Amino acid sequence: MDEKLKEKFVQYQQIQEQLKQFRAFFEELSNKGTEITGIIEALDEIKDTKKGKKLLVPIASGIFLSTELIDPNQVIVNVGSEVCVNRSVDDTKSMLQKRLADVEKQAGEVETIITQLTTVEMELEAELEKHV
Repeated sequence: MDEKLKEKFVQYQQIQEQLKQFRAFFEELSNKGTEITGIIEALDEIKDTKKGKKLLVPIASGIFLSTELIDPNQVIVNVGSEVCVNRSVDDTKSMLQKRLADVEKQAGEVETIITQLTTVEMELEAELEKHV
């Protein structure tokens, strides 16, 4: 193999590795978006639940705590450093919707990078196949 061909092959391998990493990151972002959407939907359900309703709250896989809803319009939110604050459901939903928009924007940017890298990968692959 001549030197230019070796360089193209190394470049091809590097792009494949980058694509693998970006696809994994895109998958993480998609999962995060799905998780946030589920939390927003749960907040909508809680807000529509009557005060005093008995609830089962999951504390581990398959383990629940029986409790009673005190205020369907308030939730406790961890704001970092083990500090939790009371927030209204609407404020919490608004915060989550902003977070979801950020995740979706980032996913779109990663998807663009994946498309660009895939194009380069296909061009390199075609070029390498000419020499096989």
